Amino acid sequence: MARKCWAYSTGKCEGKMSGEHLFSKGLFDGKNVIVSGFMWQETGEEKTIGLDSITAKILCSHHNNSLSVYDTEASKLSRYIKEIEFLLQKKESTVYKKVIKKEFAGSNLEQWFKKTAINIFINNNKGALWYNEALADCPPADIVTSIFDNTPLLYPKGLYTWQKLGDKYDIKDTAGLMPLYNNKGLYAGAIINIKTLSFLIWFDGDQEPPIKSPSSVYRHSPGFIIKNPDPDKRKGHIVITWPNDWAKSNH
Repeated sequence: MARKCWAYSTGKCEGKMSGEHLFSKGLFDGKNVIVSGFMWQETGEEKTIGLDSITAKILCSHHNNSLSVYDTEASKLSRYIKEIEFLLQKKESTVYKKVIKKEFAGSNLEQWFKKTAINIFINNNKGALWYNEALADCPPADIVTSIFDNTPLLYPKGLYTWQKLGDKYDIKDTAGLMPLYNNKGLYAGAIINIKTLSFLIWFDGDQEPPIKSPSSVYRHSPGFIIKNPDPDKRKGHIVITWPNDWAKSNH
């Protein structure tokens, strides 16, 4: 049986089912990627696979194309993380400034994390249930609507950081997802890695995310600072900006 578009609840499906990259292709530099979190992998296992093998026909062409702006923002973030790592390794005699800074649209990033968490759950968990007890290929309508209307979700739903400001991270071409479940054991979110930076996306409005990071979880984070261990050397700032009305959704 052919799969249906997971955004069918919007009532705006058009065109044939199209191949959606479960992780956006623009995140990666080559033809291969190191992945983790797929149903055919052991917990914590990493494996190198071809990019073209992580696609699935789970969106109609209209909805797939509508998500391109979010793919672009996530891809920009991925490229900039790698650029920071490159510049941090340059000698002090180079012309590069000590502080490198770039802004990213938090609303677009949050929608990218939402749709990626949906993609992976549908592809990995046939017959499994969402937090509202809907089947995997029927994500909650309010989540789907918020993605395509680019609107926020009320606290505690939304995007959280998973690292504290100022930590030093080693960058590599990886993508991974760890599913998160609510108190009933139903799918309610995920921790998603982009080049070893981690973010938490949470969907269940009836409870907060069930686990906390060592540095505590921060919703609608202002960004990261990636730095060289030497305090006198360069720092790379990832600034995440949020629309004013999104701040009101925190509580």
